[in-house]
Amino acid sequence: MKYPMKSYLLKCFSDREELWEYETFPMMEREYGVDISKWRYDIRFWLIEYEVGGMLELTGTAMDSTHYGKTKLVHRYRLTEMGHDRIDTMLR
Repeated sequence: MKYPMKSYLLKCFSDREELWEYETFPMMEREYGVDISKWRYDIRFWLIEYEVGGMLELTGTAMDSTHYGKTKLVHRYRLTEMGHDRIDTMLR
């Protein structure tokens, strides 16, 4: 069973301590077999929603020009305790 994309995005953090936002793109591509370039801004938005909701914590930022075609501010996140609890509840 495949999880909804937004749920799977949170699950990506369960196996890793921290991820840059662009590191989630190939994970999503492999899982869903879609061209992630059409979804990357949705993914960035979902990450912000998870941060605001307390499930992810911002751990770093950098200016990057290799993943978006032009220089953008990129973010690194890690799962919070609340995020771990949510994954346990939501993705059983």
